[in-house]
Amino acid sequence: MSTTASLRMCVLLTPPDEGPRVKGQRIRLQDIIDGEYAPKKLNGSWIGPDEFLYQNHWGEISLLNMNNLSERVLMSNTTMVSSSSGLKL
Repeated sequence: MSTTASLRMCVLLTPPDEGPRVKGQRIRLQDIIDGEYAPKKLNGSWIGPDEFLYQNHWGEISLLNMNNLSERVLMSNTTMVSSSSGLKL
């Protein structure tokens, strides 16, 4: 097979370009400047050698046992919301 024929076969058999692989909105410099991608700060404390007290992403106060990785909710987020709504600053 000649070089020209090989080139034609490559062009004919190459699938069409599907466009960019990244779909949706791209990261903008302003997003980084505004802190959109900044990590959240740690909001917990070790209260013993194997227990960690923290506020989870639902706003509940939870206790994490590191021995068995069990989590126990000590205060629900509804308690946090109702007690903070009555505060006058």
